Amino acid sequence: MTKGIDQETLDNINIKWFDKTSEDLIKERYQPKPARRIYIPKPNGKKIPLGIGSPRDRIIQQAMKMVMGCKLEPTFLDTSHGFRPNRSCYTALREIRDERSSLIYIEGNIKGFFYNIDHRILGNLLEKHFKDTRLLNLY
Repeated sequence: MTKGIDQETLDNINIKWFDKTSEDLIKERYQPKPARRIYIPKPNGKKIPLGIGSPRDRIIQQAMKMVMGCKLEPTFLDTSHGFRPNRSCYTALREIRDERSSLIYIEGNIKGFFYNIDHRILGNLLEKHFKDTRLLNLY
């Protein structure tokens, strides 16, 4: 129920909404809205920027994630745990603990990683795995 920049929430979504959105996607008329920017305070006093998309955009993003995940998930290594279904830092630690091959564990966070992704490189990688031009254009 979090409002995006357009102040819409999920309670405005109905079958007509899905029909219109589907038509816009098929005809490549869909245009995402800018995200609403808020700042989340950190314990050290700094703030982390967070973008909140409109409900329509979040549904489309989730659908894209599901479509891409079906194709890409089988290509990932079993030892990869980040941002994958049923995997997390806890499953990675459990795997390491069970292997008992390491004495030192390091947790890291790449500062600003998602704000600094080179979208040309990401687009090129997507083109290697997906041939549907509508999906690539939507990205």
